[in-house]
Amino acid sequence: MSQHTFSQYPDEKMLSFYRWTSPPGVMKILSIIIIIMCVGVFVCVASTLVWDYDMEGMGMNMGLGGGSYSGTGGFYGSLGTGMGGGYGGSYGGYGGYGGYGGYYINPLTGKGFMIAMAVIVFIAVLVIFILVISRQNAARSPKFYLASIIISAILAFLMLIATIVYLVAVNPMAQGSGSMMYNMMWQLCAQYQNQPQMSTGLFINQYMYHYCVVDPQEAVAIVLGFLVAIGLIILMVFAIKTRSQMYRYGRHRVLWEEPRPFNDGLSHGVEKWVTDVSAEPEAYLNDHNDHIVSSRNYTEHARDVSKPLYLPGDSDTTSTTIVLKGRARDYDTGDSADELDDSDYGSEFPPIMNVSERGEYKRQFERDMMEYKRLQAELNDINMGLAEVDRELDGLQEGSPQFLDAMEVYSRLKSLKQSSEYQLKKRRTKELKSKLSLLKRRVSDYDRRVEVLKEDESGSLKATVEDILFEAKRKRVFESHGQVRLGMMRHLFVVIDSSRTMEDQDLKPNRLTSTLKLMEYFVEEYFDQNPISQIGIITTKNKRAEKLTDLAGNPKKHVTALKKAVDAGCVGEPSLYNALSMAMQTLKHMPGHTSREILVIFSSLTTCDPANIYDLIKTLKSLKIRVSVIGLSAEVRVCTVLTRETGGSYSVILDESHFKELLTFHVKPPPASSSSECSLIRMGFPQHVIASASDQDAKPSFSMSHLESSDGGPGLSLGGYFCPQCRAKYTELPVECKVCGLTLVSAPHLARSFHHLFPLEAFQERPLEEHTGDRFCQACQGELKDKS
Repeated sequence: MSQHTFSQYPDEKMLSFYRWTSPPGVMKILSIIIIIMCVGVFVCVASTLVWDYDMEGMGMNMGLGGGSYSGTGGFYGSLGTGMGGGYGGSYGGYGGYGGYGGYYINPLTGKGFMIAMAVIVFIAVLVIFILVISRQNAARSPKFYLASIIISAILAFLMLIATIVYLVAVNPMAQGSGSMMYNMMWQLCAQYQNQPQMSTGLFINQYMYHYCVVDPQEAVAIVLGFLVAIGLIILMVFAIKTRSQMYRYGRHRVLWEEPRPFNDGLSHGVEKWVTDVSAEPEAYLNDHNDHIVSSRNYTEHARDVSKPLYLPGDSDTTSTTIVLKGRARDYDTGDSADELDDSDYGSEFPPIMNVSERGEYKRQFERDMMEYKRLQAELNDINMGLAEVDRELDGLQEGSPQFLDAMEVYSRLKSLKQSSEYQLKKRRTKELKSKLSLLKRRVSDYDRRVEVLKEDESGSLKATVEDILFEAKRKRVFESHGQVRLGMMRHLFVVIDSSRTMEDQDLKPNRLTSTLKLMEYFVEEYFDQNPISQIGIITTKNKRAEKLTDLAGNPKKHVTALKKAVDAGCVGEPSLYNALSMAMQTLKHMPGHTSREILVIFSSLTTCDPANIYDLIKTLKSLKIRVSVIGLSAEVRVCTVLTRETGGSYSVILDESHFKELLTFHVKPPPASSSSECSLIRMGFPQHVIASASDQDAKPSFSMSHLESSDGGPGLSLGGYFCPQCRAKYTELPVECKVCGLTLVSAPHLARSFHHLFPLEAFQERPLEEHTGDRFCQACQGELKDKS
């Protein structure tokens, strides 16, 4: 038994599905065998079809025997519908062989069924073989093998039935066994049994001979038919085995292709590499690097604040280790440092309070990054050596000299890895990784929270604020989704904080009035960009949540409700929990092909909740409801957690223009989900019926839209939109029919939403000095002016 190097990790077995001895490899072999047998079945059955056509030309009515022996005429006239013809004397004649009828299977029908099944099995197995051998991604998923299991089971059952039907069809003696027709069939075929053709020297009916006697081709076809059914059953078994192994060990442990020889850029072999790495490890590992400064004495070095600061991105801290999926068996490929918490360095590196501290943290980050990269490279050398030896052991035969030499090299590397110097380096690497993560987060938090505002000559900050807004707007344009398909249908609830903090006058005349005015603009823009979407408005104050408008697609309804809300008072504290819960109760019933969103305009720094809001956040996340927050005051932690967990955005306004810009950012729909529940949506496109009061045939009728109207009017009108399915009447679109549930939209509105499905490419900014053409817009012919 082969003693695999990493057999001590049975739960981390790598599945070599590229080998012919693996379950997918056996499926390939079985597919080839089944395809060949299907061709054999087709050839054998087709070669006997000549006896089933043109019966009269194959010796029908070739009566033989003396004509004087007419005998007593009798009729075996009913082998079903009649085997017409006289059976006279001793050697009467068989004439007018008319049909099979009754309970006897027509040989032509059985042969046709057999050929059809052979062709179907040939095509199905050929498709499976091509998908597996061509290394398509579709053939590497459990769904493919589930389909193979179902197809193989069905085809095996049908092939078995076809073979049995064919066996009975070509062997008439087996059909009538035990029936009242058996004696007649036996007498009919007795003269052809157990004697070769033309052995009697008499002329015999060729068709009757082939009907009563099973030809060698037919016997081969029967055997091959049973073998094809057995092969399909075995194919199904190995497909089940493949799928179970993929679920047991995980798809990341499957090797679909043979690993290529590892090349780390070194020209020497494994033994020379081990010699170079393991020679005098104590001196190598303990050698001090004068260029690396300890993390504890960084304050002893001079600080050059005038140098430009640079914060590397994520790629600067990414290890160059080649990470295998799953645990790399007996060697490390870079540790995640999960054992250490940032709190270990939290007291040493508190949050940054000023620019000088930021520069100090930044220089410490650069020094520790140098040491981290050096240590990580040394650890990677040892780990990659173990990986290379492991691959060589997989390809060598146990007991061979090469296998023993490789095992010796592996043992030397293993002892080197288990040394105390290696463990110290490993722990130091983990500490540095945790430390670097904390330093980078501290600097990023400081850069994100603090804006450096500069006064102009008059002492005003207006120019600086405008520059900040302009740069933020350009950043959002550059970070747009690009050629990403966006959602066409949206369901959005806007939660407006109506607590006493909305009476503050930092926005003129106060926060509530300014917010409601901007919300009117937002509703109009929302339905302009999303004509087949719906929106609802919720207010929260005095520890309660109140639904101002339900989800609807009529912008006039929402604008009217917003204008009435200006007169409402601002009292008490908001309840973020109640507002989110009220929106969730409606959004969770929305279909999966639409986006579910909540936009919170939050002014207070506190929220009065009746239960744990973090449990509600988990529920919102599980229901795939995206929550975004626009803060009118300072940043609140609960809002940060809410938006981070649900995939939304959180921004704090600077002034009223910034507030409007943030609202405009939410007008554009989010990216469409790749795992939507359905791709086809039933919609109705009603036409607008217009009738005048002078028309005598026009009759006023009630509209379904007036059921929710609170103005108390009669609701009678002449024209409107009529549902094409139930003829219910509505005064505006889009709407969901309250009678039949059909979504009613206007065809032009739907056409306007197509640009979300087929987005244009993101533009690329071009410096002004590189532009040599005309300075006007190609679309509107407007002149392009400088920023100043």
